[in-house]
Amino acid sequence: MNEQKPEVQIHPLEPTPHPERPLGLMALVTIALGNVFSSSVYALQAPTSAMTGRSAWLAFGLAVIVGFLTILPNLLVSGAVSFKGGDFSLVQLGLGKRASGIFAWNFILMCIGIAISTSAISGYVTTLWPGAPGKVIAIIVTVLIFLLNISPVKAISKAQNIMFYLLCLATAAYIIYGLFNIRPGAFDFSAGNYFPNGGRGFIQATTTFCVTTGFYVQVYALALQAKNPRKHIPKSMLITAVIILFLYPLMTFVNVNTLPWEQTVGQTMVGTASSLLPTGLFIFFIICGPILATATTLNAGFLGLSKPFASSAESGWLPKVVGKKNRFGAPYVTLSILLAAAVIPYLFTDNVSVIANQTVLVQSLIKLFPLVAAWRIPTKYPEFWKTGLFRKMPLPVFYIIMGVCTAVQLALFISSMTNLTTAQVVIGLGLFVVLSAIAVIWNAVKGKEIDTSIDYASMS
Repeated sequence: MNEQKPEVQIHPLEPTPHPERPLGLMALVTIALGNVFSSSVYALQAPTSAMTGRSAWLAFGLAVIVGFLTILPNLLVSGAVSFKGGDFSLVQLGLGKRASGIFAWNFILMCIGIAISTSAISGYVTTLWPGAPGKVIAIIVTVLIFLLNISPVKAISKAQNIMFYLLCLATAAYIIYGLFNIRPGAFDFSAGNYFPNGGRGFIQATTTFCVTTGFYVQVYALALQAKNPRKHIPKSMLITAVIILFLYPLMTFVNVNTLPWEQTVGQTMVGTASSLLPTGLFIFFIICGPILATATTLNAGFLGLSKPFASSAESGWLPKVVGKKNRFGAPYVTLSILLAAAVIPYLFTDNVSVIANQTVLVQSLIKLFPLVAAWRIPTKYPEFWKTGLFRKMPLPVFYIIMGVCTAVQLALFISSMTNLTTAQVVIGLGLFVVLSAIAVIWNAVKGKEIDTSIDYASMS
């Protein structure tokens, strides 16, 4: 009789780091930060100020905190287990084969948010070069990032580092000049342009943006490329959260408090930057700030989102062709799907708030799968937890944290539906139902070919 294969292959504890792997702590931090810079603070300034006025900087601060709570389960689990396929492996490990299949098919919808970055490029390009074909250039930049991601991981990391350091210089210039030009009354919370749409507008803004402030969670899908994943991955997420908690409100505060309000509301950072910065520095800011922020987000998004897709295909839950890799180990078919996700939504709408709202609904629903799976890791696999980074955390404390995170995730899901039209809600939920049905049918037809033992979790 053939011995039954385990649902997930568990590798033994390997106490030593892996210095031969390309990604250390700093590289993971730059990738994690790249995942959130464009999709949040640069791309969404205009809709933020339109929704909640000069209190936008407070909305961004709260959004960072709420976004952190949505990824905190991943952070805790990544300190105990290194997953080959990110959330797919977590769902497989915690909830089993069928749940991982439903998640695998619905993960396609998780990629809608990457279109936010593509849509942001056009506005900044046409600002710098009026009359330029913004959409065409945005798509070309996205294709170039795609081509970079079918290269070796080390090359991707080096490019990300260069773009990140230039982005830091541009951001620092904007903040320093801005802080010396703050208008009187910046902290007058009773002014009419603070909370102009009341508490509802403030909550709507926070809900819309918190999902993008948690995009750095994708870094935990890079465990097999990390030198010391169980230490460096959770630390990189925590460092990223602290950095954006400081930078996001500060950048937004500058944007909404340096020009007369009528020149700021509903506008990007371009108007503020053009009035603050000398011409040469303004050009540097546009290229190395918003445009490079977009490039780093696309780069990190392609790298992180491709892992669950490829792992799902290797296991048999998606067509095998999806997991095909080139000579550098890059899943080029998966990356091509992500390229389509980055471009196609943008062809239908360049309204980034619409894209962001749709992303909130889809992600809030699908993220319930790994969230529930994370609840089970300490007790289902105690050998992982007892040797992990957070091994000294008492289990009651872990469950209290998980309860708070679950409540936040459910609240986001409910709130996201109130921000959308009935048609958008029906379409979002309808797609989830259809893709889940496809997963059930796929399991019925090809269940014997699905081999999730090739996906694995490691304690190294």
